[in-house]
Amino acid sequence: MSELRIEKVFNASISKVYDAWTKQEHFEVWTGPKGFKSSVKEMKVKDGGGVHYKMANDHGHEMWLKATYLEIQPNEKIVFIEAMSDAEGNSYVPPGMPHWPQNLRHIIEFQKFHGVTKMILTAKGYETDEKGYDAFEMGKERMKMGWEGAFEKLADYVEG
Repeated sequence: MSELRIEKVFNASISKVYDAWTKQEHFEVWTGPKGFKSSVKEMKVKDGGGVHYKMANDHGHEMWLKATYLEIQPNEKIVFIEAMSDAEGNSYVPPGMPHWPQNLRHIIEFQKFHGVTKMILTAKGYETDEKGYDAFEMGKERMKMGWEGAFEKLADYVEG
């Protein structure tokens, strides 16, 4: 089963990087690929809570996402299931990608690393079939580029 794994080191404390994931005023600053701005409709950071947000660029392209938190360990780990959604929070499979997994499971880990913070993101299809895993494998490089762009924005924010 394929997964996406990205490690990023930040010259910032674990609590600062963790807060960027869990506090709306920080989350909106960095979430989304370069060229996109995010706005949060709802955010409840707790086991069973979630975040529903929109990413939009200056050309009118927007994308809604909804995540449900499965596990929150402050300053250590965040585990969530994320899906594309509409503005009302109804999840869907992206148009033109009929086999893309409707849900992706993400694990974000925060570790002390030589006086700075190492963050590890792991993502994979969740409760999908073989076609879904294959679609994820084919699309994960594009997903990686999006996350890496967002993590550059996160670095600028937490290190600035």
